[in-house]
Amino acid sequence: MSMLFVELGDKERFAVRIELLPDPDKGHYASPEEALSWGRFDLWVQGRNLCAPHGVTWYLLPLFEWFVHNWNALFHESRLPILSDDETWPWVRRDDDARSFPYLSDEEADRREALWYEWSLRHAWRSAAEGGLFPDLLLLREGDFVRFSWGPPPPVGTPPGPVFEHLRGDVLVPLNAVCTPLFDALRDMSDFMIQQGEAWALEDLSRLEALRKNFQELRTVAPEERLIWLSGIARTLEGARQKVEMLKDRLGDSFSAFALDGISQNELVLEGSSLASMMYGSTSPEIGEKDVLLLARSVMTLPPSDVAPPRIPATDFSRPFLEGYGIADRLHDHLGTDMTCPSPIDMEDVLRRLGVYTASLDLDDECVMGVAVLRSGCAPSILVNEKHEKNRTPQGRRFTLAHELCHLLIDREHGRPLAVASGPWAPRAVEKRANAFAAMFLMPKPMLDSMAVECSENALVDAVAVKLKTGKLATKWHLRNLGFLPEDVESV
Repeated sequence: MSMLFVELGDKERFAVRIELLPDPDKGHYASPEEALSWGRFDLWVQGRNLCAPHGVTWYLLPLFEWFVHNWNALFHESRLPILSDDETWPWVRRDDDARSFPYLSDEEADRREALWYEWSLRHAWRSAAEGGLFPDLLLLREGDFVRFSWGPPPPVGTPPGPVFEHLRGDVLVPLNAVCTPLFDALRDMSDFMIQQGEAWALEDLSRLEALRKNFQELRTVAPEERLIWLSGIARTLEGARQKVEMLKDRLGDSFSAFALDGISQNELVLEGSSLASMMYGSTSPEIGEKDVLLLARSVMTLPPSDVAPPRIPATDFSRPFLEGYGIADRLHDHLGTDMTCPSPIDMEDVLRRLGVYTASLDLDDECVMGVAVLRSGCAPSILVNEKHEKNRTPQGRRFTLAHELCHLLIDREHGRPLAVASGPWAPRAVEKRANAFAAMFLMPKPMLDSMAVECSENALVDAVAVKLKTGKLATKWHLRNLGFLPEDVESV
């Protein structure tokens, strides 16, 4: 017989159903507080009950505690712990990485395993199982959505055959469609368990009282604490807090206003994306204090301007590189570039004509190539990291400027702010599109057509690189993709 039943949400988007039941073992194998939480948990995303057919039936108190303890990370942290060139689901990324451990050095395998373990404590539902059978479900923030990514449970210790009906999937659900019904259901459960404990005269209700207190405190969390997870500037809450406190100390009250600009907030979650969260979200989580401060100062002190980059509509969304190529072609049309005689594209002049401000940075992180920034009331800006290897040559610097220009042109939505630090942690599809744009913008196909008539295949790479002032590797990659070189020529 059910003691309490709660079902909240919309099953076609997100819903949760929790039923508390009498402990079948009458408390012999659990603490009195845990025995109060025996029940069934079901969770729907886009019409699928990920706990079907039998639900998660177990002591649910550890799961309730896991949700409240990791709430801010679950619904604000987007970054996965390991870099990857693949745009695969988080569950697949984690599974593939784990299967690669035997082929790595012991040191690297241990490092990756530790990173995934620490991340999974915050994002993997099974970390709250404590002996129960739970679906292998990962939850994390993505834009203004919650990402649910799941796969089959491991066979060891589980009954033969599928335990859950939905063996693999990955969906996005709007943030508030998840947070509000989930919070309300969990809060109702914690209140009811305390009432039951008091009615049964349990001597120790400290764990349940702590759970209720923690749920109440979720409504009063400072927005800066949630911004820590949204920014992704550290792998631990304490490490990120230290960086935020350093910024507030060095930059004063203006930093909080800058950091939260573009963010809307309610009691449970931050929505939107501020310049700070976008910028740090594409840097290494191990970013040093010097770089954190330098990036913040640079973006906060951009020159005033009412100029906006031109709107260059994209037409081919099928592949990131095709979209980048198309935008480059249309920008040349917009600028009226003379294609009759192959000559280097004057990037400095292009940026001046578009009203783009450029400046140099000296970041300790040599992996960040540059930063593109769009901020209301400020000039569209490109910040070039002088420490990056590419930016040490004129050819590489021109490529960086073109790459960042792509971000300014198309990597913004409906006039919203933009701050992207181009490097290994930036979204792969976004970077591939910007690289393709830079290659096509600096080496337009009409110029290559005329040069290919005059040069042999073997001499074409060197001829283009010299004539158009581009790097050899980028030139080879671009010529191969456009069919000027055979497929067996190595590309970057």
